[in-house]
Amino acid sequence: MIPCPLCTGHATRNVYQSDAAFLGNMTHDSILFTLELCLTCGFVYQSSAYQPEYQSLMSQAYAKYDVNSHFPFPDRSEKNTAPLERILAYGRPGHESPSILEIGSNRGDLLYLLKERLPQANILGLEPTNFNNLSVPTVHANFRADLFSNRFDIIIMKHVLEHLPYPRSVATDLFHRLNPGGILYIEVPDLQLSLEHGAEDFVPDHVSYFTGETLADCLDQFAIIHQDRSNFLSVVATHRLSTDVREVRQSAPSTTLLTDHFVQFDADKKRLSDAIVTHAKGGGSIIFYGISYYFNRLFKELLNQGLPRERCFHFDDNFQGTQEPGFGLPRLSPFADDGQSGAMIVLCSNNFRVQKQMATHLIHGGFQGHLLYPWSNLVPNAGQPT
Repeated sequence: MIPCPLCTGHATRNVYQSDAAFLGNMTHDSILFTLELCLTCGFVYQSSAYQPEYQSLMSQAYAKYDVNSHFPFPDRSEKNTAPLERILAYGRPGHESPSILEIGSNRGDLLYLLKERLPQANILGLEPTNFNNLSVPTVHANFRADLFSNRFDIIIMKHVLEHLPYPRSVATDLFHRLNPGGILYIEVPDLQLSLEHGAEDFVPDHVSYFTGETLADCLDQFAIIHQDRSNFLSVVATHRLSTDVREVRQSAPSTTLLTDHFVQFDADKKRLSDAIVTHAKGGGSIIFYGISYYFNRLFKELLNQGLPRERCFHFDDNFQGTQEPGFGLPRLSPFADDGQSGAMIVLCSNNFRVQKQMATHLIHGGFQGHLLYPWSNLVPNAGQPT
């Protein structure tokens, strides 16, 4: 077993594992997917990601890692507008033409929105996938310190750091590429929130799992000046210019509490997965609400558990096609008469707040079937008077 990648401690505990996990069009079944908890610092990491074959598998997967192509550009949903406002609130350097680098820019949605608000900014995306016809300047490469000779006023890593196996080394490289007085914006899944609400982020492309405390430990060369945990875990950090910089940190959950949460999560996932498959095998309809990345891997996993495909349908507010593009599931509106009787809707989001918004939208729209929150709860006959 490798030592903890964050503190190099050797005392670890296995807290989660799966025989098969799914990523894009690939099955991560050649490696036993395993999560370890460091008993010294509380960091959780995917120990299976440090095997030699892992990088080969991921390089193939990331080349086709497209999570937004079905939706209009630029994506003006909260997942981009919330970071946009935080970056603008803290990231206004003294000159009028800040240089902005986004690592893992995907299509460039966030950079495009920043350019709208800061027309004089010099924006650059860094993206390892093979996307073409992008609307923002983009370098196709993985981030490394020697890729650039210049520094940047704003560096953004939104849902990237969790994919990387040695996050402290990455943080050092970021430190050397950030201008003094500039800001670093990082957003990652919040392990504590994920476990408390059963919102799964335990997938083969996620290597590092952060709480507020372990993310602060990783960024120990920076001063964290803002932290937000309303959806995911996001921080705004800057160079340590003086000892009077006010830092924001959260207390760390105990390793015992984290272990207990993993045990409960595993039990709830098995129970609710069985409920979906049983409902469909009994003749009920399964409507997957939301067809983005989370739906893709969730649907594959359920198929692997025996879910009858012919009982499955899709619905998405932002996609009006009659068939979703990944698996060809037909559209079935939860508000139509034929979508009401015996239907179970699976809320396809790994964000517990978005799950709640989805449920509210369905109930206000008149849906009265069963709502399943992966992986925390099943609400039978939602929307009906009690």
